[in-house]
Amino acid sequence: MMKKLFAMLLMVALCVGLVTVANAADSGSFVDSNNRQGYWALDDAGVLTISGNANIPSQSTAPYTVYRPNIKFISSKDGVQTINTDAFSEYNALRSIIIPDSVNTIYHGIFNYCYNLVSVVYHGTEEPQKVASDFYRNALTQGLVYHEESK
Repeated sequence: MMKKLFAMLLMVALCVGLVTVANAADSGSFVDSNNRQGYWALDDAGVLTISGNANIPSQSTAPYTVYRPNIKFISSKDGVQTINTDAFSEYNALRSIIIPDSVNTIYHGIFNYCYNLVSVVYHGTEEPQKVASDFYRNALTQGLVYHEESK
């Protein structure tokens, strides 16, 4: 009986610890399949900033995925060229993203099931070379909005 009670208390403590960690601001780096370096930072307001020359990884390999429930806004800086499949899929708190003009490829499903996503702003003057038609499936947004002050 004591072992079961101890095990339950340990589980609760671990769960509370994980929730606490997931709400904290954090930052880090990652390397893409082409050995290019990328950086990310998440602040307390839920703003994720991605910079560097690495391609944005798919959700399964992104180091910031653990913070998915807390990310409300994403700002990607110049240098990123590709946003990979399912990169931000199921980021349910995500409301807005800014994509730099350096992005030339957007793969499918990057915003799948982002039910609160209302704004996708692309800072290029023309559509990227390759854009999957279903990159925003089951999201409120209906495509890219081109920023009029782009290059």
